[in-house]
Amino acid sequence: MKSLSGDIKLQYQVFRRILTYIRPYKGRMIAGITCSALAGVFGFSPVVLLQQLFDRFIELKDRIPLKYMYAFCSVIIVLYILKGVITYAQQYLLSWVGQRVIMDLRVITFTHLTHLPLRFFKEKNSGELISRLLNDIGLIESAVTRVLGRMILSIFSFVPPFFAVFYISWRMAIVSLFILPLTLYPILKFAQKLKKVSSTGQEQMASLTGTMHEAFYGIQIIKAFTMEQFKIKKFARFNREYYNASMRAARVSALSPALMEMIGAVATAVIFGMGLSQIIAGTLTTGYLFAFLTSLFLMYDPIKKMSRLNYDIQRAIAGAERTFEVLDALSTIIERDDALELKDVKGEVTFDHVSFAYEPGEMVLNDISATIRSGENVAIVGPSGVGKSTMASLIPRFYDPVDGRILIDGIDIRDLTLRSLREQIGIVTQETILFNDSIANNLTYGRNDITEEAMIAAAKAAFAHEFIEALPNGYRTVIGERGVTLSGGQKQRLTIARALLKNPPILILDEATSSLDSQSESLIQQALDRLIENRTTIIIAHRLSTIRKADRILAMENGRIVEMGTHDELLRKKSAYSRLYEIQFSDASSGSSGSSRVDVSDAEAH
Repeated sequence: MKSLSGDIKLQYQVFRRILTYIRPYKGRMIAGITCSALAGVFGFSPVVLLQQLFDRFIELKDRIPLKYMYAFCSVIIVLYILKGVITYAQQYLLSWVGQRVIMDLRVITFTHLTHLPLRFFKEKNSGELISRLLNDIGLIESAVTRVLGRMILSIFSFVPPFFAVFYISWRMAIVSLFILPLTLYPILKFAQKLKKVSSTGQEQMASLTGTMHEAFYGIQIIKAFTMEQFKIKKFARFNREYYNASMRAARVSALSPALMEMIGAVATAVIFGMGLSQIIAGTLTTGYLFAFLTSLFLMYDPIKKMSRLNYDIQRAIAGAERTFEVLDALSTIIERDDALELKDVKGEVTFDHVSFAYEPGEMVLNDISATIRSGENVAIVGPSGVGKSTMASLIPRFYDPVDGRILIDGIDIRDLTLRSLREQIGIVTQETILFNDSIANNLTYGRNDITEEAMIAAAKAAFAHEFIEALPNGYRTVIGERGVTLSGGQKQRLTIARALLKNPPILILDEATSSLDSQSESLIQQALDRLIENRTTIIIAHRLSTIRKADRILAMENGRIVEMGTHDELLRKKSAYSRLYEIQFSDASSGSSGSSRVDVSDAEAH
C-alpha cells in the first residue's frame, strides 16, 4: 500500500508539471472545463424529467395531456442538442490546448537537446532521443486532450447523481457507497501495473526507432556486408517485444472495466431488491426507484470510464517522465551570466596545464601546456588514442578541461559567450557533415550574408566548382542525407569551401584530407595552403607528408606533449616524431599503400 501511495504522489507531481505547460492557454482550458461541467449537468437533467413523467404516467395512466407529452419531448431534445454542442466545444477546446502544449514541448525539448554538450549525445542512442521527442511527447497530448477532459467531465457527471441518490433514498445511497470502494480499488491497483508495462512499451519503441535509424543510416554498409537478414531479424525481435509489451498493457487495461461491470451488476441487483421492497411498503414510488437506479448508473458510469482512461493516464505519465528526464539533463558547458563577446581576434591559443578525462580517473590529456601563436600553422601528431582530436575539441568548448585552462588572445574561453567563441573557429573534420539540402545551403550554412559570387569563389578555391556545375541542378542540387549522392572527395571539398566562406581567424583541420585520393589531395592541399594564410591553424593529419611545411609540430604520447619543433628539427632528435615518420615511410616504400595511415591518426572513440 505504501508503494501505491508513493506511485499516486509521483503521478500527481508529473501531472502538476504538465499543467505548467498549460498555463499560457489557461483561458481556453477554463472554457473547456466549463463546457465539461455543463455537459455533466445537461447529461443528468433528463433523469428528473423522466422521474416526473414516470410517476405521473402511473398516477394518471392514459389521461396524460398530449401537450404535456410534446413539451416533455421537446425539452429532452433541446437538452441533448445543447449537450452535443457543449461536448463538441469542450473536445475542440481541450484538443486545441493539447496540441499547443505538444507543439511547445517539442520545441522546448529540441532546443534543450541542441544546447546539451557533445558528451550527452555520445552516451545516448539517437534513435532513442528521436523516440522521446516524437512518441513520448505525443503521449502527453492524451493527458491534456483525452485524460484531463474526460476526468473533468467524469467529475461533473458524478456529482449531480451522487446528491440525487441521497435525496431519493439515503438508506440505499449508503449501501451503494459501501460498494463504491470496491470499484476504486481496481483502478488504483491496476494503475501500478499499467504504468510499468507502459514504460516498458516506450522503451521497446525507443529500441525499435533506434534500429530503424541505424539501418537507414548504415544501409550501404548493410548491403555491402549482406547483413539485410540480420537487420530484419533484429527489427522483428524489437517489434515483437513492443507487441508483447502492448498486449500486456491491453490485458491489464481490459481487466479493470470487466471487474467494474461485475461489481456494478452486484450493486444494481442489491439496490433493485431494496427498492422493490420499499415500493411494496409504500415508502417509495416507481418513478423515484427508476430515478435512483438511473442516477446510480450515471454515478458509476464516470468511474467505469475512469478505469478505461487508466491506460491512457499511465501511458501519458510514462511518456512525461521520459520527456522530463531529457529536460532535466544538465549541460556541463555553462555560459556565465557576464560572459564577454570575443571580438577583434588575433588568434593566439594557449593551453595552460590542461588535463581532461571523458570518464573519471581515465585521463586522456595530462598537463598539456603549449602556446600557438597568432597566424601560426601547428600540426599535432601521435599514435591513435593519445588525445589529438580531444585537444582540438576543447578549443570551441565542445568539452571543458577537468583542470587547467585554455585562452584565446589571453582570455579564458570560459569567460566568453559560446556563440562569439565558436563564430571565430572554423572546423574541417575527417567525417564530413552535410545535410539533406542543396549544395548552396550547405555551403552557406549558418550565414545569411553570403553572396552567390562569394559562394562560387569559395567553391573554386576548394576545387569544387567544376563538379558542382556538372550536377543536374548545379548549386541547387539536393545532395541527400549526409551528402550520400557525392563521393568522399567531393564531400570533403564542400566542407573546405564552407570553412572558406566562414573565414575564421582560427582554423582546425582534423584529418581533413583523409578521405581524398592522391589527385584530389594535391588539389585540396593547394586550397588549404590558401585557406591557412594569416590564420592560426591547428592540423591533425593522417599523413605526415602533409605537415612538413607546418611552422611547428607537436608530438604526443600518452596524453602528453613530448616534443615540439619543425619537421627537420624533430627528425634530427631521433625521438617520438622521428619514430612515427620512419614507420610510416618505411611501410610506404615497401609497397603497403594503406600502411601510410597506420597508427598516426586520432581515431579515438571520443
